[in-house]
Amino acid sequence: MLRRQNWAACILTAAVAAGAQAPHVQAQDRPPAGAACRLDTIGTATAHALLDVAYVGSKGTKLIGPRDMNQTLPGGSNPRPYPQFGPILALESRALSSYHALQLRAEWRAGSNLSYLASYTWARSIDDSSSFYGLADPEAYGPQDSHNLRGERGLSTYHAAHRFVLSAIASLPFGLRASGIFTIQSGHPLSVFRSIDQSGTAPRFLGDLSDRPDLISDPMQ
Repeated sequence: MLRRQNWAACILTAAVAAGAQAPHVQAQDRPPAGAACRLDTIGTATAHALLDVAYVGSKGTKLIGPRDMNQTLPGGSNPRPYPQFGPILALESRALSSYHALQLRAEWRAGSNLSYLASYTWARSIDDSSSFYGLADPEAYGPQDSHNLRGERGLSTYHAAHRFVLSAIASLPFGLRASGIFTIQSGHPLSVFRSIDQSGTAPRFLGDLSDRPDLISDPMQ
């Protein structure tokens, strides 16, 4: 069985076999680590209603994140550190993530044959690499600037600030049951990428362009 770093290197080597690009996998790959906490309080609002309020938080460290070890500095006239190669994609245990959420849950019975369950989550998920090798849409293959990885920190590609779920179960004659679920949530973040190499840092791994435009005004106005 291949070790994890050898398995990743085989995939990347096959992907770049046709071009002057090179993969690099961290020799001493550190396993990802995480920590989570939950503070919960449950109370009865009435004889037939239950209310649950909770804070949920988690933190991830040493997550896999890509970067171009051979990226030029912005400006367009700077050579690559290793000019004999194109992009050198490095997979490193460097990425961080955090999640914080307020969760509300209510259960109540409306008579002997009908019950409801409602839940609401207000959350915020932040990281600097949402997926292995930038496979999460709309994430780029690598950072915009591999010399400034702090610039990649932002909302996760799967972040949803608000989520509400309502379900109901009804008891019917002859031992039958009917149920339904209604779900609504806010959308995921959208990253906008330029189709040209405006920063002059050359195409990234597999020709990817990950320059992001500057926000100079409110796009909703």
